Amino acid sequence: MHLSLSDDVPDSNPDETNRLWARVCHISAMSDRTSRTSGRGRRRGAKEAVGSSLSNAKATATTPRRSNFAKVVLNSRGIFVNNTSSIVPSAFAHFGTKKPQDNYSHLDGLRSAYVSVEKDDAEVERIAAEYKEMRGLGLCEEEFTTLAKETFLLRGWRSIDGSPDRLWRAEHTASRSRTAPLWGYITCPYFTVESKRDGQSEDVAVRQVAAAGSLALFNRWYLHPEARKARPSLAENLSNLRHYALTYVGSKFVFWVLRPTLNDGTWKGCTMTRLIGADCADEYGVRELIDWINEVHRWGILEHGPGCERDIKAVLNSGGVRTPDIHEDSPNAT
Repeated sequence: MHLSLSDDVPDSNPDETNRLWARVCHISAMSDRTSRTSGRGRRRGAKEAVGSSLSNAKATATTPRRSNFAKVVLNSRGIFVNNTSSIVPSAFAHFGTKKPQDNYSHLDGLRSAYVSVEKDDAEVERIAAEYKEMRGLGLCEEEFTTLAKETFLLRGWRSIDGSPDRLWRAEHTASRSRTAPLWGYITCPYFTVESKRDGQSEDVAVRQVAAAGSLALFNRWYLHPEARKARPSLAENLSNLRHYALTYVGSKFVFWVLRPTLNDGTWKGCTMTRLIGADCADEYGVRELIDWINEVHRWGILEHGPGCERDIKAVLNSGGVRTPDIHEDSPNAT
């Protein structure tokens, strides 16, 4: 996310600016706080996770590789996985969009994203054939992960300055979640990807992506009510409080959506629901994967991103910090 102050903004007070940003980023304390207890001459820290502190030392040692991770870490914080596929005809039906007649890069607001996957029929056929061959050879999971990264999980160029056009970009980074030793790919953050490792079950990847995705979703939810407190005129927009996830197991993939569970606007956890699963060893699966990745990025850059910017500006403006008016009137920034 790139926010630039206009040239005529007067010098700010560093202490005041830090205080305001602390309000926006307050959620970081959720995962950083460490409670310390003494015993037998040692001090042991227990990291906090979404919604509450860990209730006992057993939870701190539980990782997604353990079968009790869902019960001890996820479910105890109201985070649940619904592994029953929703009835979703297509990515376009889910997002309420239409497939572009031309490339995604020609759509308004996406020309600087550099993350859309554009493949013709011959390339789709070749990709499916490669996955089928790899599956027949029984190659390791890392080989499938590498092919997916090179073919589908594209990233924008960090070296390109975003200030001239002020268009949204998607940053593709390897990021570690602080609630557990999790590694995944988080974009913007509206999209998390996790691959199965050799020697581990598919459930491990699902638990990993649920934990990482729930943190990103909690961050987004926390910002929204803070913005409405700062600017009561802001319309409530809970429908866009979502996070998308993708899990890979060999040539197969599953798309998920995480939505918050709220009680009178209060966070009670979230549910990660399976949207679609397919196999890239056939052309149908390759096309479905391409459509879903492109539509997730389309939503993330055109709706999620401007919505985050709007909420951040509301918090900053309430403290007297002036921000540029770009995107303020955009229908997507709701």
